Amino acid sequence: MRAAIVFASALLASGCGSLPAPPPDQYFRLNAPPAAAAASSGVRIQVEHVEAHGVYAERPLLFRSGGKSGATQQYRYELWSEPPAKMLRNTLVDHLRSQYGAERVWTSEARSPADLTVRGRLRAMEQVMDGASARALLSLEYVVNDAEGNVIAVFEFNEEIAASSANVNDFVAALNQGLARAYAGLDRRLAQAIAGKP
Repeated sequence: MRAAIVFASALLASGCGSLPAPPPDQYFRLNAPPAAAAASSGVRIQVEHVEAHGVYAERPLLFRSGGKSGATQQYRYELWSEPPAKMLRNTLVDHLRSQYGAERVWTSEARSPADLTVRGRLRAMEQVMDGASARALLSLEYVVNDAEGNVIAVFEFNEEIAASSANVNDFVAALNQGLARAYAGLDRRLAQAIAGKP
């Protein structure tokens, strides 16, 4: 009996020792390229928190297999360095400051009056894999209000950007390309709003 217990204990110990260690967590971030300086307008811009809900508000990166019909799932060890909504606001603030200057762009925590307020909403941000192809789906919405709270511009971005491979690094690189396109489109709408054009 004692020999059997010793044998079972040794077997359990050897089994536990052979389990592979889990892979280390990897952290990713979004980056938006700086924009060309805008013509001096004196406009003051406030950037509100970006709205995100459900799994889009969480830090694990998301993927979907089987194209648009597949279920959205979370990666286990691949994480955003910050919640996506926070990253999206920070990148937009940096992007706008590169155009209008740091003294003209701030977040709502500054509690300072502004001529324009930009509110964003994250609708989708995930990797889409369908057979051999891989894409980054990015869907954003921005609403621009004037100092009285009137909506003066709405900009929507919804694209699937081709990735070089299904590798997560390539997915994030494709997302950053999409974010650059989204901000370029938002820049045009902001310029029209500042000029007073519909």
